[in-house]
Amino acid sequence: MSPRPELTSKTIKIFAAFVQNLRDRDSLVRRLLRGLGWVTATPLMLLHRLPAVFAAGCLLLLAYSVVGAGGLVLLLVLPTVGWVVWRLAHPESAERVAAQVRGRWRYRRIYRKHWPAVAAGCGLTVAGSFGRQVAPELIGVTAHPAADAVRVRLLAGQSPADYADRADALAHAFGVTQVRVRSDEPGTVTLSFSTGDPLTDPIPQMRLDARAVDFEALPVGFTEDGDLYRLRLLYRHVLTAGMTDSGKGSALWSTVRALAPAIPSGVVQLWGVDPKGGMELAIGHALFSRLAADDEPGDMVRLVADAADLVRERSKRLRGHTRKHTPTTDEPFVVLVIDELAYLTDYQDDTKLKHQVNKALKIVLSQGRAAAVSVLAFVQDPRKSVVDARGLFPTKIALRLDTASEVEMVLGKDAWERGAHAEAIPDSQPGTGYVLVKGDPTPVRLRFTWVTDDDIRAMAQQFPAAQPAPRRHGFTVVTDKDGESGAVA
Repeated sequence: MSPRPELTSKTIKIFAAFVQNLRDRDSLVRRLLRGLGWVTATPLMLLHRLPAVFAAGCLLLLAYSVVGAGGLVLLLVLPTVGWVVWRLAHPESAERVAAQVRGRWRYRRIYRKHWPAVAAGCGLTVAGSFGRQVAPELIGVTAHPAADAVRVRLLAGQSPADYADRADALAHAFGVTQVRVRSDEPGTVTLSFSTGDPLTDPIPQMRLDARAVDFEALPVGFTEDGDLYRLRLLYRHVLTAGMTDSGKGSALWSTVRALAPAIPSGVVQLWGVDPKGGMELAIGHALFSRLAADDEPGDMVRLVADAADLVRERSKRLRGHTRKHTPTTDEPFVVLVIDELAYLTDYQDDTKLKHQVNKALKIVLSQGRAAAVSVLAFVQDPRKSVVDARGLFPTKIALRLDTASEVEMVLGKDAWERGAHAEAIPDSQPGTGYVLVKGDPTPVRLRFTWVTDDDIRAMAQQFPAAQPAPRRHGFTVVTDKDGESGAVA
């Protein structure tokens, strides 16, 4: 039976009107279909692009249907409270886990997605079978507060230098300010993508933990990745070089402040030498068990010589029993703080005293580490002729210096080429410098905490030495190893 002509005509007219409405972007039909498409496509898009968000939404709906609104709020609040408690109780482990989680997210969303094209554009791929370009494998990403550390497995024939040569191109490709390259182990390289600069502003003081002080991991500042920098002082010597107003005081007092909670018990003693008449160290004199702060070099030389005698005495007693001395209140960890080393070793006019102090200092530097006697020295002029024993300092820190050649005097050959541009540190960032971390030839930029004069006075009042160097009528008393003393102007 054939359809009636009038129905066919009506159907054609309705279809034509429907098509006409589809052509009109503002028609009701077009808007309804567009809305229906979004309603249908949105869950699918979330499932494809953000599976974690989609899954979380489904879980929230399921939780709401099972436990209701009150239970849903509780489920959301408990993890937050738990995270806050964790951060307060164990901040380092919490941050380590958070860095791993952030790293996985950034690996999936940023680096895995763009790495093949970036590697090819920077010339880091090799030709594979059938003419296909093979990119280096991304092992993983750790997200630090101000940098992403991306570990890459080297392809055959590649070296870390290949990546260092393309660091600028990699930085531009990923839209970051800087890319630093270091090699942690054979066959891999770590690319540090800087996402910010946490060293621009002064670093506030960190909370002191009076319960325990780790002499091999003293918290003194932060690195350019935003990580806490811990200075190893026990069984080490540290030389910090920097021109005037470079922030040597920040490096000195940040280290003393990290040691301070252990000073009253006597397990650590500070012996201070300040050729500038006490301008730097005398403000915290109560922290020091011995303090020679005067323009008269004889007393300062005597203090360094006493440190050498202590090293020889301890070494003799340790021989055949142990390779390292463990500090105690009876046999403390002695830190010899020398504010301006060049005055003792080169600038003073008395040739005899100069010879004596250089000889004593080399004994402390060469033998003192095992005897738990460490030198914390500061100098403006790092030349070998001025600091003859600079090679005996395992840890060297370069604050702002005058030239690139001075950087290499402090940190060694190729340090400047590897990024230690200490001569370019701005005047507005005192306490900023570069240090070499053991096992890594790439210098690390760091900034020490800012310690004011009032902070030093408060610290000296809170953590005085068990037998501090006394002050009498404006004179600093220098006590020798036999307990005798003499007033020094």
